[in-house]
Amino acid sequence: MRILFVTTEAVPFAKFGGLGDVSGTLPVELAKLGLDVSVVLPLYRHARANAERLEPTDLTISIPLGETPSAARVWRSNMPNSDVPIYFLEQNDLYDREEMYGLKGEEYEDNYRRFYFLNRGALELARALGIGFDVVHVNDWMTGLIPIYLKTIFKEDPYFKETVSVFTIHNLGNLGLISRKNFELMGLSGRPEVEEMALDGEICQLKGALIYSDVLNTVSRQYAKEVQTAEFGEGFEELLRSRSDDLFGILNGIDCSIWNPETDRLIPFNYAAENLSGKAACKAALQRENGLPERGDVPLLGIVCRLSEQKGLDMLVEVFEDFLALDVQLVLLGTGVPEYEDFLRDAAERYPTKLAANIKFDEPLSHRIEAGADIFLMPSRFEPCGLTQMISLKYGTVPVVRRTGGLADTITDYATTNLEEANGFSFNSMQGRDLLACTKRAISLYQDRAEWKRLMLNGMKQEWSWRKSAREYVKLYEHALSRKFAVMGPSNG
Repeated sequence: MRILFVTTEAVPFAKFGGLGDVSGTLPVELAKLGLDVSVVLPLYRHARANAERLEPTDLTISIPLGETPSAARVWRSNMPNSDVPIYFLEQNDLYDREEMYGLKGEEYEDNYRRFYFLNRGALELARALGIGFDVVHVNDWMTGLIPIYLKTIFKEDPYFKETVSVFTIHNLGNLGLISRKNFELMGLSGRPEVEEMALDGEICQLKGALIYSDVLNTVSRQYAKEVQTAEFGEGFEELLRSRSDDLFGILNGIDCSIWNPETDRLIPFNYAAENLSGKAACKAALQRENGLPERGDVPLLGIVCRLSEQKGLDMLVEVFEDFLALDVQLVLLGTGVPEYEDFLRDAAERYPTKLAANIKFDEPLSHRIEAGADIFLMPSRFEPCGLTQMISLKYGTVPVVRRTGGLADTITDYATTNLEEANGFSFNSMQGRDLLACTKRAISLYQDRAEWKRLMLNGMKQEWSWRKSAREYVKLYEHALSRKFAVMGPSNG
């Protein structure tokens, strides 16, 4: 099976969020299962700097942009520790910029042009390579034009007549709106499909992908259910309910070559389920690093996230004084909404023995927090998948989460099941008082060291790698192909 995986991010070449982690790992895991996978990414300035053995190919593809074609030189490297090729489209006017998506929280005004170039360019690249891909796997609105092209401009193209599209929704809130005037550059003007993509007087690339992709999936089973409701559907819930037979949920995995307390080089002491002494040492080191009293008896809570309402910061702020009145310590890492940043800096000055607020991006520190904390807080308002709760389980750091999306799929509450199945604590509402009550339950159990250790070990022994998820994606691809061939009838080829 030949897979073309098109994305705007892929670790280690370019990363803004969770999409980069997925795209950096899933293609490699699929290749390990015997699939023939190729990845396409823009040649950002970041990618050029981070790619090892980046080499130019002899391919230059022409991409129509209105009435004027634009050329893209094709470069190639391999995904790390694999033979999976990754192709980069070079167009310096579009991609040689300081950041991938925009500056200072503002998106680049020509992102519609930049990602159209990637969408059309990926398909033109496939033709130039002479490969008839079975599946084109695209991710979020930035690659959402590809399913539309496969149903229109490329419908009778011999390279794509038997190709299916799989569209992964990482976050339904990103719409990809574009004015009708700018949309004319994309070669779809005058087609009836365009009117189906209309939204509030503009063209919504996400909507087009939801309509025209052969199969849709979200990054957790629970989120696949949630997006069909008014609360989480972003106005697309009726459309998604109409496509419920084509909508699936596959939980993301974590890269255990990076996130593994037994081998992690970014933590001061390694440890395993069979010997947890290194975790206690990591806790003491984290306390020292953050200027907190070195106490083994106090529960040390960790937070690593974007500081925003989506991540539940409003709930935390609502009960913050009550929170720090408890006998706890809290180490936080993240950046985001300035009001939350200022609040946490001020709180850290007022509670220097209880709170360390690291308002920055620091990947090594995130590893040390995962290893050193006892409890990890993740009270997200919505969470399509979430990776940090899985990482926390792997590191023996018990999660406290709001029951939504991927958090509901991965965290089994201690109070609702037998201990053999429990791995954390969860609550339902979006109220700060319920976050506080749930955290108090965790702190209470923490005092029973034997019971707490059993809960830790439950999470550490669970399987959260990409291997299982990759197998589910193979089944998803097979399902999409079988449905298309059932409609098409036997192939003449």
